[in-house]
Amino acid sequence: MFAAALLMKSPPPAAASWTVVTLLTGADRAEALADWAREASGVEPVQLLKPRDTRAWLDLYFDDAPAARRFLKASESQRLVLGRSVRICRPRDWQRFWRRHFKVLTVGGRLRIVPEWSRVGRPPRGVRDLRIEPGLSFGTGTHFTTRFCLERLAVHCRGGRPRTMLDAGTGSGILAIAAVRLGAGRALATDNDPQALEAARDNARRNRTGARIRFAVADILAGAPRGRFDLVCANLYGPLLLESARALAAATRHTLLLSGIREIEADAVADAYAAEGLSEIVRDGDGEWCGLEFTRPAHRRRRGS
Repeated sequence: MFAAALLMKSPPPAAASWTVVTLLTGADRAEALADWAREASGVEPVQLLKPRDTRAWLDLYFDDAPAARRFLKASESQRLVLGRSVRICRPRDWQRFWRRHFKVLTVGGRLRIVPEWSRVGRPPRGVRDLRIEPGLSFGTGTHFTTRFCLERLAVHCRGGRPRTMLDAGTGSGILAIAAVRLGAGRALATDNDPQALEAARDNARRNRTGARIRFAVADILAGAPRGRFDLVCANLYGPLLLESARALAAATRHTLLLSGIREIEADAVADAYAAEGLSEIVRDGDGEWCGLEFTRPAHRRRRGS
């Protein structure tokens, strides 16, 4: 089974269809090729891997066909590329992909992530179900980046705490919904893609959490939402987390969870948030991806903010 397209930290652009360029490379060269592809195209690559396979595939989703053709031409001179192909992807293709690769997953001992189309029995005692239909968005918990955030939410959320939570770049809404299902008071979930927010709202209704989650179209690079939040989650990717360090830190009253960071980026990201007055207290990774948890020291918290 593919270690699916969950390596991507933002969804493909909302469009009736996408031109998808697929590059084949060696598994040990995937990160290097992804760095080049990201720089050359301005598109975040999706990495597709198979267990025990020496090959890897990168998918790049373009909503502009001429841009896809220009990138394909540029890839012909890239030595890391062993093969390439182009296809058209429509929304129904994306949904078919999720149904094939998204399976039931228990996270943090308190939460069971269940695809909407799965039929399962009652969860074990003390475990809450979270039913999800990804639609055209990302976030199912099967990749380390999302799982890290879910596991830390299982630690922090219970009994009405935290009172407020911000999920920046919500995608499918899974983190905001999980926080509320686990006991957080209320949440604000933002994304710069209106189509992703449609899926997130549907998922919130599916889990009867819509009344406690507010969804809003917003780009964290344009600045943080007004006010501060007891807990902030941002499962994005390293360069974006660096660019938005000031905004995310400003939005954090107490705890900040960051994920979507490659291991080699972790120190740079940690330093950027330390410079904003936050203290790193947890770091976890799987050898390729990393998650960080920060807290704001008590003497730096502003009363009444």
